[in-house]
Amino acid sequence: MRYLLFISILYSAVFADIHFKETRYMAALNLDRPMLGSLKFQDDNMIITYTKPTLETISYYDDKLTITNDDNTKEYSFEEYPQAQYMGLILKAILQNNYTSLDEFFEIKKENKQVILDAKASLYSTITYITIDKDDKNNVTKIIIDMSNKDLITIEIIN
Repeated sequence: MRYLLFISILYSAVFADIHFKETRYMAALNLDRPMLGSLKFQDDNMIITYTKPTLETISYYDDKLTITNDDNTKEYSFEEYPQAQYMGLILKAILQNNYTSLDEFFEIKKENKQVILDAKASLYSTITYITIDKDDKNNVTKIIIDMSNKDLITIEIIN
């Protein structure tokens, strides 16, 4: 009985939606763009659904990324846009606490309740570093992505 309870709790934690607030600071415009959304892992796919300011769904598959808003769907091949694949892989690894899969892209430093990912040369033209804050249970509470163009993406988990 305890085993079944543990399995059901683990299953719900792994497959539950992660609700978040995202703020994108666009340095060129000196403008913050707040957004609300949720993220879930479904099979090997990752699906991000933004609910505010507009409804938009970003789906990461094995070989492509799709973005759907209103009645429009755009599809991007990872062959053509490898940076889109990197962002999906990075976000998935962070949320699943799988930092070893990021070794080829980042120098990884762990300090207390924070993980800092310093970008290696292969990624530095896009991302300079990522800071991950965690709570006492090692759950991610905040992700800050510092982009090379001086933009800043802050994701706060609100579950």
